[in-house]
Amino acid sequence: MTTQKKTKFTKFIEGIKSPFTISINCSGEIIMAQHPNKLAIYNSDGVEVKSIHLEKVCDVYHAIQASTGYIATSVKFGPNPENDGTAAGVILVSTTSETIVKRTSGQDSWVFSKPHHITTNEIGSIFVADADKNQIVILDKDLRLIQEVAFYSSGFQPKRLQYKSGQLIVGQSCGIVQFLGATYLERIIVSQSTTREETYEDRSTDVSPLLSR
Repeated sequence: MTTQKKTKFTKFIEGIKSPFTISINCSGEIIMAQHPNKLAIYNSDGVEVKSIHLEKVCDVYHAIQASTGYIATSVKFGPNPENDGTAAGVILVSTTSETIVKRTSGQDSWVFSKPHHITTNEIGSIFVADADKNQIVILDKDLRLIQEVAFYSSGFQPKRLQYKSGQLIVGQSCGIVQFLGATYLERIIVSQSTTREETYEDRSTDVSPLLSR
């Protein structure tokens, strides 16, 4: 006879409007991305300690604490001439001033379509799952483009990311979880961050043989 364990909930966060994704920062606080344009930070007791409304943003997808101390957030921009006509990208948000301090530049923002989920590694590189374009976009800690990693199989949209033990774990819409190996990631991050003159074709890489590492 199998004994089933009962799950015990210790805290509830109530009164939340349209939560989309969450992450945990180095202090154990919860960073929550809420539709349409709010970042909320909760302490370990479930009490909201910070609420940031993002101007000129019409939707937020995911937010994490970056190595710079800012909150790296994937967003969809609202219609505004100052946005250079771009539809989506990644921003860095200061929890002190509660403002956007940096965003992906106009020349790189065309890369993004729907940046669903983000994660970061030990040196501060930011990995972005761009679901609609079937690719992972790699940025440095200052949001400069390092490389695009293309998934050419249809129906394999990258939806969730986690960086752990030198590997990038990619959760895809088809229910498959795949891995980008440490050797490959180190090679492209180091080489591309020192030479940023590559063309779009050079940046796009078929990593299908590497995904099983």
